[in-house]
Amino acid sequence: MIARALVLACMWTLAAGAALAQSYPTKPVTLIVPFAPGGPTDLVGRAAAEGLTKELGRPVVVENKPGATGVVGLEALERSAPDGHTLLLFASTTAISHVAQKRTFDLTKQVTPLGNLITSSMLVLVNPKMIDVKNLDELAAYLRANAGTPYTSSGIGSPAHIYAEAWAKKLGVQMTHVSYRGIAPALVDVLGSRVGIIFSTATSIKSHVEAGSLRAIAVLGDERLSFIPDVRTSVEQGYGDLKILIYTGLAVTAGTPDPVVATLRRAQEKVVQGELYRKTFDGTDGKPEFIDGPEWGGRIQKAYDDAARITKDVGLVID
Repeated sequence: MIARALVLACMWTLAAGAALAQSYPTKPVTLIVPFAPGGPTDLVGRAAAEGLTKELGRPVVVENKPGATGVVGLEALERSAPDGHTLLLFASTTAISHVAQKRTFDLTKQVTPLGNLITSSMLVLVNPKMIDVKNLDELAAYLRANAGTPYTSSGIGSPAHIYAEAWAKKLGVQMTHVSYRGIAPALVDVLGSRVGIIFSTATSIKSHVEAGSLRAIAVLGDERLSFIPDVRTSVEQGYGDLKILIYTGLAVTAGTPDPVVATLRRAQEKVVQGELYRKTFDGTDGKPEFIDGPEWGGRIQKAYDDAARITKDVGLVID
């Protein structure tokens, strides 16, 4: 009797799950983009929303909720119903920001990862009028001869800040991090010859590289970028530990039913493989690639764990 009841219960669960997957979504879907409109992350979110609208057959509406390097948006997702009608554009930078904000981070307890949308690499760039170097070896030599050289990034506790300090410690040199509220004001001072080195994504600085006002000396990843094909990666230059890959993808509220999660993952994979989505990122530092939820979530968690470990090892004080 008990065995029969268990079988019936399993059959009911499977039937209910199948029905749920077939009916989902029952209303428009909200995609929380935890950054301001108009930026590179917003571009990813809007391209994904356009593709998902087609795949799901319901409008997917972007709602920008900037603040605390994405944490405001993450908290909004955590408060939403676990029914798949609220999604979050989630980047590894948000996970790493938990280190600076002295928050613990456990991805699988906070959200259900759907998968990766795009992978980006950061660049090391110099103002050639101030620092006339062409690769990382030359930059290392310059830093050894010029202790305390200022550099900048998108902010305190950003991936670039943490990894740059680790690299400097390994080289035995001292750099001075100049903090700004975002990459835009940092870029103003680099172009104005007040700071000579900047760590940035290509999207923010591409036009300045093409104009010659900034010089890219390394791609901090595994692959060169199409718009600067002669600039070698940090791995090629023998600095494999100076590698900053930014993973940006989608997540839903923890506890969302498995059939809904599966539907969303299938839809997201089709979007990323679509020609329209991929063309959106031609000539940028972004590589459209779908990485399934569990593996992508593992990379996001590792990004946080590595940043926390490096911050401790380097003795970096983030206030």
